[in-house]
Amino acid sequence: MSPLMRYAPVSWPARDLAALDRVLDIGGVPEDEASKRRVVLSTLRQLANTRGVLRLEREARRRARLAASFEEMLERTPKIGTPVFEIVEEQGALQVRKYDDFAVVRTARQRAVSNDGVKLGEPKMSGAGAFQALAGYIFGGNAEEEKIAMTAPVQQSMEGEQEMAFMMPAQYALEDLPEPRDQRVALRQEAAYTAAVIRFSGWASADKADSHWQTLRRFLIAEGIDITGEPTLNQYNPPWTLPFMRRNEIIVPVAVTEANLN
Repeated sequence: MSPLMRYAPVSWPARDLAALDRVLDIGGVPEDEASKRRVVLSTLRQLANTRGVLRLEREARRRARLAASFEEMLERTPKIGTPVFEIVEEQGALQVRKYDDFAVVRTARQRAVSNDGVKLGEPKMSGAGAFQALAGYIFGGNAEEEKIAMTAPVQQSMEGEQEMAFMMPAQYALEDLPEPRDQRVALRQEAAYTAAVIRFSGWASADKADSHWQTLRRFLIAEGIDITGEPTLNQYNPPWTLPFMRRNEIIVPVAVTEANLN
């Protein structure tokens, strides 16, 4: 039985509870308690009555089979701004992309080690705290009190200094963005770059994200493609999105030659 079932405040027939259990199990289990409760409540909101859970299970299984398709992942992406890129190579769930330059607003969640290599203690901010700080900036917490449209994905570093970033809408150059009021928040311009990407569905737990990163890393090493930066976890959906409808990606900068693409 999925660990999430203990958050289901319903008394349903055994058949329907079993179907709900299978739906909750398809996308995996989130790590924190708030997210566990949220996914159950989001699932229950999809159901007008107990008969709906069987239809939802069929839809969840159909979406799970389609998860390797990039077209399916695009369908799961909210209709908001995303970075501009060109796909130059694709192999299953892996892609090589060329990204245009873009600006980001970012904040450090924690530093794993200090500049002299000494491990530090408590993190600066939790993931929720970092998200709230960035959301505060785009909701008007800046020098101009300007509201800036939400974009996707939300990007989090996976190694070294733990950072979270929001991409800024394409119409903003770095010099056009208002200065943050929160000192924990900073603006940065990302230069155009080439990246390798692996996509996956479900909850992007730390273990699941690392597993996909290791798959991508092994592929790049086998293909002789140089890794030139740190991997990031990129999540495209609001927190209430059902696991089987989520789009996640691991993105890492690479150097690609013509020989790699032939």
